[in-house]
Amino acid sequence: MGKIIISYVVISVILIVSYTIYGAIKTSDEVLSKYKQEEIYDIKQNLKNFVDVAYSTIDSNYKNSMDKNYLEQHYGYRLKNIIDVAETILKSKAEDVKNGKLSLAEAQAKAIEAIQKIRYDDGRGYIWINDTTLPYPKMIMHPRIPSLNGQIMDDPKYNCAMGKEQNLFVAFVEVTQKNGGGFVDYLWPRTTQNGLTTDVPKLSYVRGFPAWNWIIGTDFYINDAILDGMEKSKEELRQMRYDNGIGFFWINNTDESSPQFYMYPIAASIENLVLAGGNLDKLGTVIKSFINICKQKGSGYIEFTWDKPTLKGTIKDVPKLSYVKLYEPLGWIIGTGVYLDDIDKAIARERKFFNKKIKYLIINILVASLVFILFIGILHYVVGQTLD
Repeated sequence: MGKIIISYVVISVILIVSYTIYGAIKTSDEVLSKYKQEEIYDIKQNLKNFVDVAYSTIDSNYKNSMDKNYLEQHYGYRLKNIIDVAETILKSKAEDVKNGKLSLAEAQAKAIEAIQKIRYDDGRGYIWINDTTLPYPKMIMHPRIPSLNGQIMDDPKYNCAMGKEQNLFVAFVEVTQKNGGGFVDYLWPRTTQNGLTTDVPKLSYVRGFPAWNWIIGTDFYINDAILDGMEKSKEELRQMRYDNGIGFFWINNTDESSPQFYMYPIAASIENLVLAGGNLDKLGTVIKSFINICKQKGSGYIEFTWDKPTLKGTIKDVPKLSYVKLYEPLGWIIGTGVYLDDIDKAIARERKFFNKKIKYLIINILVASLVFILFIGILHYVVGQTLD
């Protein structure tokens, strides 16, 4: 009878220990799984927030590059300085007429000759002169299109100013008569890289010279301001860092057939290279995954493995998580990413801690069980002796 009781007790102890171990392991797995999910969630939110900041920077620069008030403020002073040079020439020649050194015709001819030669922005920038005749002004001098010289500017194709199909040169007259000078936005032909001519936005600064009833003006293509804004965005993102200088941003394209970085601050040598062939294939494949998810959803998370550089050398195939977002107006994908091995290390530490706790729990249960079995054995012996 006593052996049967002890057997029941031993079996019960084994069952209790087994169930306790199972429960403890299950609980630790659930806790660690929840911990990993929470960490991943926090990382995803941080990545998204970081990219949103970079996205806002690009969006602000792009919108500013098309905003007339911004352009007047940030580019207008250059145009005014150029016109200052031309105005100085006109004033000098007008003074020569006043002093009898030159006739009016001679002074105007010399002024035209001098202003015609003025160039800036690598030869792209120039100054033209038209008069103030109404209903339509006459072109006095256009250095890039000399066939316009002497023409009345009444062609309907010039009805492209101020966003209301106003005659461009009439708008120049109105602005200068009202304020002495000012800005006028309009459309003007521009030859593209493939040789085609298309109308693109331009911003001009014009100033009147009442003594001769002339208007002098210069301008720039707003597309150039957009390009400036793009370069500004690249440089700003190139300098942006987080996580104690470890985290950075990149910009890649949207063409899966030729994946490339437009900006990659930690390896500028691969910028604008098609990432295909040899060691670049793996990187190209990752970028294609960025492009694919952005085309499908506009933004998203991508998990992959990548080599991680450390002070002790490179660790191969470390899990990494990236968040990417499409900036559609420019066809740019902005992204950033983090390695996930720190989470795995933290989970390993926590699992080691839990295993240690489970070990102590098992030992305590076994000790308590042995004491209980010993107590039952002694009790059985004492009772047996008493009955005998």
